[in-house]
Amino acid sequence: MSDLKPMGGDNIPWPWLRRGDDDAIPWNKIFGDGDPIPWAKKDAVPPGRWEPGIADYFAVQVGPFVDVTAQGMVSYSNTEVKLFRSAITVFPPEYVLLFQLPQIGLPMQKPFTVTASFMATERVSKVVVWDKKGEHDVEVVQAPW
Repeated sequence: MSDLKPMGGDNIPWPWLRRGDDDAIPWNKIFGDGDPIPWAKKDAVPPGRWEPGIADYFAVQVGPFVDVTAQGMVSYSNTEVKLFRSAITVFPPEYVLLFQLPQIGLPMQKPFTVTASFMATERVSKVVVWDKKGEHDVEVVQAPW
């Protein structure tokens, strides 16, 4: 087993080839700060070219469930659209609409619809969504249930 080398060279640790190690997967040696996927925290924006988008918004509350929806158009067929929850801990939560721009894209107008959800123990009257045009106060429609 000692003559096995990782494909990337000797600098990449192979924890499964070492036996009796206290730290079976030494993430801090691979990534530096101990976090194996630093951008994968809840509602964190993954790496890439993200920019604010433009859309129309509406929100509906059915019991404890609140859905915030954005609808609009993107300029490239392979643009990814997401409603990310803001890192600010307020209730109701605030969202930001972001487009991930492709490095190579086919220019064409394509409609999109994205939804984000959260739970609420009381009635929510409005939700704030940020985009390229700034802050939007989205009225929450109360659905009968």
